Amino acid sequence: MQRMINVIKTYDAKLDKVCELFYNHLLEVAPDTFMLYPFMKDTEEQYRANVRKHTAGLFKMLAKTLTEWDHVKSPRALHSLGERHIKYNVILPQFELMGLAITMALADLLGMVFNSDMEKTWKKVYIYVVHLMTDSNDFKKEI
Repeated sequence: MQRMINVIKTYDAKLDKVCELFYNHLLEVAPDTFMLYPFMKDTEEQYRANVRKHTAGLFKMLAKTLTEWDHVKSPRALHSLGERHIKYNVILPQFELMGLAITMALADLLGMVFNSDMEKTWKKVYIYVVHLMTDSNDFKKEI
């Protein structure tokens, strides 16, 4: 688990690779989620910059959540993050697809180190994070 946290925390050094892996996997498992991103209509240069920014924010939040797991403010911060995602028109099933894309990217980044025990642990963490983001928030179950 510590190795996974270290990889997530060092996303800056690997950001282009992380972006490519994450968005390729997201396109593979949930192509319809791309309509949620307002930067899809940008020029290619703007699009790449916005993808980098979004991926950096995603992995920064993951690193913070994992390293500050017991921090009292984490549930409130994740709940607020969930509120923002309601405004982006994210629906509950999309969290599962995002989790799958993140898991696939982590598996690619970590290689053989990302064994079945680490994957199970990661999935438990992700489910808990999604619970904190969506619990008592008014997320739609379908479009």
